[in-house]
Parts: sequence; C-alpha cells; structure tokens
Amino acid sequence: NMQGMALMLLASFMFGVEFAMVRQATTTVHPFEIAFFRDIFGLLALSPWVLRRGANSLKTRIFHLHLLRAVLMATGGLCLVFAVSIAPLARIAALVFLVPIFTTIGAITLLGERVSLRRWLAIFFGFAGTFVIIRPGFEAIDLGTVLRLIASFILGVMLTLTKVMTRSESSLTITLYGSLLTAPMFLLAALFFWEWPSLEDLAWLIALGFI
Repeated sequence: NMQGMALMLLASFMFGVEFAMVRQATTTVHPFEIAFFRDIFGLLALSPWVLRRGANSLKTRIFHLHLLRAVLMATGGLCLVFAVSIAPLARIAALVFLVPIFTTIGAITLLGERVSLRRWLAIFFGFAGTFVIIRPGFEAIDLGTVLRLIASFILGVMLTLTKVMTRSESSLTITLYGSLLTAPMFLLAALFFWEWPSLEDLAWLIALGFI
C-alpha cells in the first residue's frame, strides 16, 4: 500500500544518510565501536516509546527468534560497517539493491509467496546489474565488496525473518530486542580495538543512533 511504500522510501533515505555518517565516523573511530555506540544511542532514541508502554515493550513468546535475528543483525552489521569504512561509498550504496532480491528469494523459499514472471525478471536483471557494479571490467573484487555482499544476503534473510515475527510482535518490541541483544555482541568485538571517542565523534555517534 501507499503508506508502506512511503515508509520504505523514508527508510531507504535514512540508510543512505547512515552510510555517509558511518563513513565520516570511521575516520577516527573503529567500525566495531561505531556499531556498538549506534545501538546504545538507538536505545536512547527509543526510550520515549518504551517508557510509554512500560514492561509491555519486552513481552514476547518468540525470544528464540529475537536472538536469531540479533545474531544475523550483529554479523551483517559488522560486515556492513567495516565495508563502508574501506570501500567506495557509491559502490557500497549501490549494492543495497541486492537486499530486496535476497528478500524476495527468502519470501519464496521460506514464506511460500508466489512471484510473477515480471518479478522473476526483475530479480534476474537485478543480479546482472549487481555484477556490473561489482566488476565493471576485469577488476579484482575487493574486500569491501565481498563484505557488502555478505551483509546484503544476511539482511535479506533477516528481513524475511522480521516479516514472520511481525505476525505476533510490534515493531517497537522487535527493534528494542534487536538493539538490546546486539549491543553486547558489538561491544565484545569492539573491545579488541577500543579507544574512547572524542566529543566530536560522540556527536556523530549520537546522531547515527537516532537515524
């Protein structure tokens, strides 16, 4: 519906802003620290809704799916943030187009959704266009591109899982558990490279969390 399309357009715009902000932050802060602080300040952004709903925000009967989603988010998030820090931003952003392709495949295989011929053609041409982006000539595929491909696949699986979870969970509960469960995972990875960010860096990280 139109509301869903408008929300997806807004989310896509926010992801583009996020990539640019991550790229700026990685000049002085390690990517794994960025992922951790993004979660922490993201929780701060959610706090007004959490306070309004109270303990109901955490009520769930599918904690195992929240945990699985968190593992996917942490793995894909670390790959994505690291890829943004080392690869051309335009190429990384272009590879976002793989996410709906992987999500469609997940919807077919896991949710049993029917896909028209037009959508199959879109998937085919999407893959073809992605390979043009990855290897426009005979260039070697760099690490950043590989990491972004992995992140796109994981995000596609995660979105399919999220679709299943929305049948019984609110968007707030799903988002809240995502941040609560991935923050310790990101912190564990960041501890090996830890350096306290400056005040200027913290400003970027706070803005990133809210985005």
